[in-house]
Amino acid sequence: MALLYGIGIWCFLDMAVGKRRYPPAYYRYREKHPAVTIRVTKDLKALLDSYRVSLGNLSYGKAIKKLLEEKADLMRLKAELEEAKKRSYEDGFTEALQMFIVNPKGFYNRLMERARSQGLKHFEPALFTAPCSICKEPIIFTHRDGNWLKGIRPDLLEAFKEWYHVWCKKSK
Repeated sequence: MALLYGIGIWCFLDMAVGKRRYPPAYYRYREKHPAVTIRVTKDLKALLDSYRVSLGNLSYGKAIKKLLEEKADLMRLKAELEEAKKRSYEDGFTEALQMFIVNPKGFYNRLMERARSQGLKHFEPALFTAPCSICKEPIIFTHRDGNWLKGIRPDLLEAFKEWYHVWCKKSK
């Protein structure tokens, strides 16, 4: 009898091997909406149940979707905050460089305030350049150099021992 009906043959053969045929829309839907199955502990299930109730008895699927959407929103917000943090750091750094270029004495005063606030009582910041005698590119000396205290600083103090503030000369 199945042989006499054209469509029935396919259904009969599919059922014979245990397969069920679905319309193409079913497969498209499943491709766009994949199923996820999870196992949780009793504690997590109780937590999920209380979350579902707080949202008005949503289904497990809808409650988990809501949690995932909230998590995605938080992840986006975190990324935005990280980007803002990076931008503000760069802006602050650029502002400090600009202050050093335009108002080095003001920069120095702010630097010393910051050092004192961190408990550095005898901090002497240094940034000094001199041209290389061979290539004429600047040699950069700073307070962070390993030989600053025993080599560079004493040499600078000796070289500048006759120098003074203009107001100090007047008061002498």
